[in-house]
Amino acid sequence: HIGDFQAKYPGLQVRADLSPDRQSLPEDIRMALFRIYQELLNNVAKHAQASEVEVTFHLGDQQVTMEVKDNGRGFQFPDEWVNLARAGHLGLVGVKERTEAVDGTLTILSTPGRGTKVQVRVPRPEQEPEAAAG
Repeated sequence: HIGDFQAKYPGLQVRADLSPDRQSLPEDIRMALFRIYQELLNNVAKHAQASEVEVTFHLGDQQVTMEVKDNGRGFQFPDEWVNLARAGHLGLVGVKERTEAVDGTLTILSTPGRGTKVQVRVPRPEQEPEAAAG
């Protein structure tokens, strides 16, 4: 997806540091994270006026962390989420809903003129013991 995105937005340099998940995450978590990632990159392309975006994905023992950080214009985050919806910013509201649907936490740090960093943390389900070969 990053290659296609880069081709569509050649003025936006994309850097990625992605841990392979080797299909070890449940499908619902993988799909939620992918949709969140797509929405965040879409927001950067449409709104941030950024020249660089960095995507990181780390698969830890206890949690999965995904972060999208840009060097764009940033924005003033409202005091309440409902104000985003009222202003028509439904993309970030969807990101919040998808994050909560997989028991994750969402952190958005943005400063006008200094870019935006969005971090999603999702607890990693305990791995079921593999059946003994027999």
